[in-house]
Amino acid sequence: MMRSEVSHTRERPADLCVILRNDDDLQIGLLFVDSTIPEGFGTDAVAVNVARRLATEEETIALARALERALAPLRIAAPDLEITRTLQ
Repeated sequence: MMRSEVSHTRERPADLCVILRNDDDLQIGLLFVDSTIPEGFGTDAVAVNVARRLATEEETIALARALERALAPLRIAAPDLEITRTLQ
């Protein structure tokens, strides 16, 4: 499901997504949060600032580093992985 579909399906009208980056500034994951409160993170302009601020918080950086360590075995095995998609 796309981000907006997840939010509406779960009756959460507000969501925020922060790109998690490693120390080399490479994108390694996403932090997705949502709210049951409309504009729970403020207007779009405010939410953009919230996402930027979250991206630089010590805890978010620590999460990105932990995610990078957790995903390391997948990167090693990636050439041997076969990814298939099952349509429902």
